[in-house]
Amino acid sequence: MTKIAVLGLGAMGRSIALALSRNGHSLTVWNRTHAKAQALASDRIVASPTVARTIAPAELVIVCVLDQTAAGQIAGDFPDMSGKVVVNLTNGTPDEAIGFARRLDRKNARLLSGGIMAVPPIMGTSDALILYSGDQHAYEDHLPTLMALGSAQFMGDDLRLAPLNDLALLAGMYGVFSGAAHAFAMFRASGRPAGELAPLLKQWLGAMIETLDEMAAQVDSGDHVTGVVSNLAMQAIALNNIVAASRDLGVGPALMVPMQQLVAARVDKGHGREDISGVVVELLDAPAV
Repeated sequence: MTKIAVLGLGAMGRSIALALSRNGHSLTVWNRTHAKAQALASDRIVASPTVARTIAPAELVIVCVLDQTAAGQIAGDFPDMSGKVVVNLTNGTPDEAIGFARRLDRKNARLLSGGIMAVPPIMGTSDALILYSGDQHAYEDHLPTLMALGSAQFMGDDLRLAPLNDLALLAGMYGVFSGAAHAFAMFRASGRPAGELAPLLKQWLGAMIETLDEMAAQVDSGDHVTGVVSNLAMQAIALNNIVAASRDLGVGPALMVPMQQLVAARVDKGHGREDISGVVVELLDAPAV
């Protein structure tokens, strides 16, 4: 069975170690605060006081720490990693994935970047999805072990692809949550329970989610006007009404104003006939500040 090292035992790292242990794997673990590693010690989990001793026997080294700065510091101290695969499951940006790889230059490791689409309690179940990119042979060699963490999907050989997909999916999630947060705030400010709105909101969002394939096709083709049934000029009015009603209710419109402004800017430029997908053009044209 594959010899595994897990570096980092925060909420997610701990869940990774326990998921591997539950699936019959033996592993060595390390955490900067050694007491966290000692707390996991068992028949299958060995707590090690140093990174070097943790990774020495390992064929598969999983890094899951607070951020890519911490991950890079750990990788910078790695010895020669010949014969080892390093899987960086630390959340970060695509450019940081490349930065981590640079810290492993000339250390002879095979490398995978990862993106965890899960919360710690569901690690090791089929509800967890982990995205991987980088060395495909390394992925295939260790897929049976990686499947102990949850469903696995290989995104391609570019190390940036796993974190790109991870953050794009999270952006979509936070968009949904921010809209729901505003909707619930409006209801509470009106004296109504959020739970009263939730079933209808889920039904409405479910219907809107079905339009994402069409929206993606509009973005890729650049055609934002063919077949449009609810154009930006109409949607600008709805957004203005949402912001106005929110202010009347005493609800801060901070979550809605950015979309209101983007739509208004697009309409002001003469693109009022476009679908909501036209906002993507506005985002691509805007300075990244």
